[in-house]
Amino acid sequence: TAKVRAQLLAVALEGCAPTRGVADSGAVDDAAAAADGAAAAHGLTCVPLQGSGTFAVEAMLAQFAPRAGSGGALLVLSNGAYGRRMAAICAAHGLPHELLESAEDAPLDAAALGAALRAAPHLTHVALVHCETTTGVLNPLPELTAAVAAAGRRLLVDAMSSFGLVPLHNAAGGSVEGGGAEGGGALLPFDALAASSNKALQGSPGLGFVIAREAALAATAGNADTLALDLHAQWRGLERDGQWRFTPPTHG
Repeated sequence: TAKVRAQLLAVALEGCAPTRGVADSGAVDDAAAAADGAAAAHGLTCVPLQGSGTFAVEAMLAQFAPRAGSGGALLVLSNGAYGRRMAAICAAHGLPHELLESAEDAPLDAAALGAALRAAPHLTHVALVHCETTTGVLNPLPELTAAVAAAGRRLLVDAMSSFGLVPLHNAAGGSVEGGGAEGGGALLPFDALAASSNKALQGSPGLGFVIAREAALAATAGNADTLALDLHAQWRGLERDGQWRFTPPTHG
């Protein structure tokens, strides 16, 4: 948008300190500030990361998915390329996972998810894409989160194409996104959700972020097998001194 382009011409680099939130580029900073405030009210925290949305998804999976030898595994739901990408990330990190694929021209089925979880108690976590970017299919997140919660499992969400556009609440209202619906309904339960500065936020690409339950994120200390994408270390560093651990995405 014109607002984003104008902001990119005027971004001031103040050391390596980010604005508290996600970014500082036009529409992104407005949405990020609202998201950060709403997240805190729900016991969540917003952790920005350098890189595209895939960097944020990889950081989320590397931090939250069950480790090899833990006895648990991640169930990746896929009805498109980005679901399969999450499975590829898990394979690259040696994370125990299973892939449940369905047709690319139809939404994910919450009943099928519930049945899969009942049949496999070792599947302790579920990862899914809210809106499959490749096809535009919007998966029914309220029904899917209900199936995960009913089974007592933990949920990780790729919300790259939906964050800031599709509310993260039940039918009663209430949202964590900037510009989301108003009201007092319950926030959909998840451990972590990944998104980025572009797509629905309409900012320039190059900055990802993960919104996570603080308690869940605190429990993952030491899980990451990567330095640059260590989400827990990034969170603690920003909380400690407000500084990026590495070169910030000044136009993200």
